[in-house]
Amino acid sequence: MRKPPRSAESLRNRGAALAPVWVEADELGAFKAWWDRLSDGERTARRAFLHGLQRSDGAWAVVYQREADELRQARESLRVVEKELAGMRAANERLRRELDGAVERANEAEERVRQVTTPIAREYE
Repeated sequence: MRKPPRSAESLRNRGAALAPVWVEADELGAFKAWWDRLSDGERTARRAFLHGLQRSDGAWAVVYQREADELRQARESLRVVEKELAGMRAANERLRRELDGAVERANEAEERVRQVTTPIAREYE
């Protein structure tokens, strides 16, 4: 019996599994040394994959920690800025109320001046 022909999609999926991966030269050397120390029974793709994951996770732990520290600092800075912003908003509201009061008093004063300086028409002349 013959195997059925593979579909184009299965060929594409298989090609995706063969995508290039960036590996540093020292990592390759360390992996090769580790692989050579294994017995024939321990040399499996699964074991190699898990070992690679452990090394990768260990290498990226420093980066993850640095990113977490930067995120924590950004959140703290944001809290400080939010407090300052809340204070500025309260001060602006207070100034707006004072300005509205000053405008209202100026309008009232202008009206009084207009009333005082407007000549009264004499009816008895």
